[in-house]
Amino acid sequence: MSRNLWALVALQGLFLTNNVTFIAINGLVGLSMAPHAWMATLPVMAYVVGGALCTGPVAWTQARFGRKASSQFGLLVALGSTLLCAWAASTRNFGLMCFATLVAGYYSANGQLYRFTAAEFAVPAAREKAVSLVMAGGLLGAVVGPNLASRTRDLAALPFVGAYLALAAACLALALLAFLFTGATTLSLSAYTAVEKDRAQGASSCSPSWPSPPSAPAPWSAPRRAGAG
Repeated sequence: MSRNLWALVALQGLFLTNNVTFIAINGLVGLSMAPHAWMATLPVMAYVVGGALCTGPVAWTQARFGRKASSQFGLLVALGSTLLCAWAASTRNFGLMCFATLVAGYYSANGQLYRFTAAEFAVPAAREKAVSLVMAGGLLGAVVGPNLASRTRDLAALPFVGAYLALAAACLALALLAFLFTGATTLSLSAYTAVEKDRAQGASSCSPSWPSPPSAPAPWSAPRRAGAG
């Protein structure tokens, strides 16, 4: 198993950890800061809406710059947005909190594509196993996410500021890990398509060529008689 695949497992684990932590604490933080009770879940909604709005930009960055650069940029967005959430929670700025979670949606949209990157790393016979392994990395989020939110709740002076800072530290560590990516993630989508096309052409040129069937014999004609005219 290549180190790139294990790196993707770690990235998938961070992605689900981020999702679980955001959903667990954004509503509580929103409730403590929102001017009206019905606005408490706006930070959670902003995260979901941000992910939906950023699917197009994420697809464009992956097609233009490749999966490696897009993953690195997504982690930098995650780092910046979690730090912005920590600042918003410490200053009790509800509008800034909603904006920060909206920006974090770019990371959410980017993380949805980690499993497709795994398929590019693996040989065709092992692609299903590679995708399954990366998806299983999300189980880390189910374990780490709730514990991270509860254990870092009072790490700072105000509740849950420490949880955002812990997420930022994890994003920084995984961003450094993402710079170790090699292989198919360095290709842009167009370049990767060209490589696949070359492989297909090479396979077709090596395919056995069957001999063409013999042509049908010419119809028999009786020899002409001498002097026939």
